[in-house]
Amino acid sequence: MVLEKLTDLVEKARKAFGEKVWEELERTSTDIDNADIDLKNLMLEKNIAISTSIAEKISEMPREPWIGKRYSYQLPAYHYTLKVMARKKSYEIEFEEIIRETISWHRGA
Repeated sequence: MVLEKLTDLVEKARKAFGEKVWEELERTSTDIDNADIDLKNLMLEKNIAISTSIAEKISEMPREPWIGKRYSYQLPAYHYTLKVMARKKSYEIEFEEIIRETISWHRGA
């Protein structure tokens, strides 16, 4: 389901970004707060991301790679999967690659 939703996101984003879609997705997977506004809106529309700006007033947000100051991924799986897809510039990714990405971040944290 995660890969399906992100594949659809990439196809829709490709219309706006053309061949630079992978660069924009890589930037977004690193820092969702500073992603292009059209891409963020598309991610919000598809329930891949949520606005967390109100949460800052309620409590301190945890510092995880999928949680920004103003936007966050709905699921950590979206963040890690998008990161792998952007790095490979492909939809053709394996589940094991996502697991390795997750493990490598947590080892380095």
